[in-house]
Amino acid sequence: MESARRDARAEADWFLSVASLRRGDLLPALDLETAGLPPDRLVAWTRAWLDRVRRRIGARPLLYTYPAFWSALGGTSAFRSYPLWIANYGVSEPALPGGWRRYALWQYSGSGRLPGVPGRVDLDRLDERLSLTDVSYRPEPRPPARVRNFPGPVPKPGWFWTWVRWRLGAGEFEGLAGDESVRPDEAPAEIPDWALGGVEKLVAERARRRRPRRS
Repeated sequence: MESARRDARAEADWFLSVASLRRGDLLPALDLETAGLPPDRLVAWTRAWLDRVRRRIGARPLLYTYPAFWSALGGTSAFRSYPLWIANYGVSEPALPGGWRRYALWQYSGSGRLPGVPGRVDLDRLDERLSLTDVSYRPEPRPPARVRNFPGPVPKPGWFWTWVRWRLGAGEFEGLAGDESVRPDEAPAEIPDWALGGVEKLVAERARRRRPRRS
């Protein structure tokens, strides 16, 4: 599973390096039409790609798909917080998969005509409650990162110390393995850099104390 996530992050990084995203462009879209992976691995891959792009650009990318494909994916609702670009032809209203209650864009035809454009083109429409601005890239300035020294008297989320004890291999000895309320999978999919920094300091200190003293 982790290999799928690494592949997705690498592809997201490559995409952003060549996309040259500018203010006013359409939000980046992940096009999901071909499986290529089993459903559970594809869900993990998709989550990693979307999260990576969202973190890098400060906005949620679009997810493009069609109903039959989403059914084959297991009908997951894991991505309903991302704006949906749904392709569904020959219907009065598109079928919304995976927990979405509304679409951002609806591709309602693949055989449209536009003046000055040879051949057939896809036709799309916005949800009537949205404007083009809502699906456009609008970067916001990010505040400068605060320099923190860990470990220290800094508020930490509830999962942090439980996760640290598991990371350091102490969880089994403290009986945490049998307590479902403190399972380590409650931690987020990607541990924040500051949390990793805290663990690295704890590991380094433990290693220092174990070193034999020179006489």
